[in-house]
Amino acid sequence: MIKISIIGASGFIGYRLYKYLIRFDNFEVKGTYNLNKKNSYLEKVDITNNKSLQDYLLRETPDFILWVSGNKNIKECERSYDFAYRINTKPIKDLVSTICNYKIDTRVLFFSTNYVFEGTDGNYKDNDDRKNPKTIYGKTKLLAENILEDSALNYKIIRTAAVMGRGGTFFDWLLKAINEGKEIKLYSNIYFTPTPIEFLNENIKNIINNYDKIKSKIIHIVSEKHLSRYEFGIKLAKLTKKDNVKFCPQEVNLNSLPFQRDLSLIQSNFVKKNQLKDFWNYIEKEVRDDTNN
Repeated sequence: MIKISIIGASGFIGYRLYKYLIRFDNFEVKGTYNLNKKNSYLEKVDITNNKSLQDYLLRETPDFILWVSGNKNIKECERSYDFAYRINTKPIKDLVSTICNYKIDTRVLFFSTNYVFEGTDGNYKDNDDRKNPKTIYGKTKLLAENILEDSALNYKIIRTAAVMGRGGTFFDWLLKAINEGKEIKLYSNIYFTPTPIEFLNENIKNIINNYDKIKSKIIHIVSEKHLSRYEFGIKLAKLTKKDNVKFCPQEVNLNSLPFQRDLSLIQSNFVKKNQLKDFWNYIEKEVRDDTNN
């Protein structure tokens, strides 16, 4: 039995990941929350409190720590570097310190972001050295990556981007607007590689099961699609079979943060080899299934 602790299991990605992994008999899955207790089995842990985190890890001693916690709100992080550092960077220092000082035999999967890149050219590979974040969010996540890379931990960095599915803020808003037949304004001049939540979950399961065979320390889990949000919206409307939706392309000022022209990532080879179906098949499942939220 593989013991897994998901740190941050009450957020969109963390909770969907938690519900996915508990299906498998070879996993014993536990999760933490701080403010939003979505499930009675989740345990409260404040990642900004070193003792709270330390007590939890020493009690559970998981085989795998899936670190999904932190603040992903770009605009909120832009308002205060200290806030973003306290929630996105400092807890990773504490994590490394606890694991090393108490010699916990565990593996860490740290969920990072495409925002560690400069966002000008796009198509960033997992071994790309063009890391030059423009946002405070990206800077604090890159600092966390650097802490892991300088540590003695057994870790892998998971970079993903624009995770799409029921329960996600953008996806839910867009799907609701489409179903209500509203006029929808979406940016046409910024590009990304949207990632279906189920595709992300499948890859995390595969990484856990094949961890020691995977030599890469950094893995990009994203879809094979390179799209603007405008293009994504039009295709999503077709999947819902709604014909009365009007989409209005908008061009954002690329000189203003947090907008960046192209933060697309290239799939890592492990991800590419293990993709089971086309991107739109994953998205169509999210459109049809309203039980995932």
